[in-house]
Amino acid sequence: MLDIIIKEKPEKVSFDEIHKILFFAHRDNIENGMIMKTATLTGKQLKERIGKDGMCFVALYKEKLVGTISVRFVERNTWYAKGIIPDYILAGVIPEYQGKHINTMLANKVFEYVKEKGYELIELDTAFNNKRAIKIYEHQGFIPVNFCAFSGVDHYSIVMIKWLNKPRYSKVYCKIRYNIKRFLVCLRYKKGRIKRFGI
Repeated sequence: MLDIIIKEKPEKVSFDEIHKILFFAHRDNIENGMIMKTATLTGKQLKERIGKDGMCFVALYKEKLVGTISVRFVERNTWYAKGIIPDYILAGVIPEYQGKHINTMLANKVFEYVKEKGYELIELDTAFNNKRAIKIYEHQGFIPVNFCAFSGVDHYSIVMIKWLNKPRYSKVYCKIRYNIKRFLVCLRYKKGRIKRFGI
């Protein structure tokens, strides 16, 4: 097991370095033609996306930056959450360190951080065809709750949540809501012809 340190991003680590981590972490998806919007953002844009209230964490191996994850706080008015909630974003580990549980360590740091702040759930979204990421998120305890066609991307997206305490809704109820939304979105937007606006 590698001696990995997970900590808040120190000042000496720039957001341009965070950009490089995300770019290389998602390079396979990009090369396979999937538009990975967050992997193409500049360091400045990443910092803006996280926001003043958000937090960026890093994974270090012998002082080398090998992974990152961030959380921002967003307002939601959905069936599963209303008000400000944490949004798990910008997660990635460079290829040569993937498969070493670093993603899990980074995620656990975020879960601990937002739970201490009193939140009952955390949200994320990813490309519906990013099966590897979805498998990782399901292993971390996330369940699908929404299906979307976001602007600026060429694929469907899946929104997932993880309850940090007692679930408000059962997995069965969440699955029913998710499947209904998926059916409606796929009916409206034929695969490969998704319009470039969110719904």
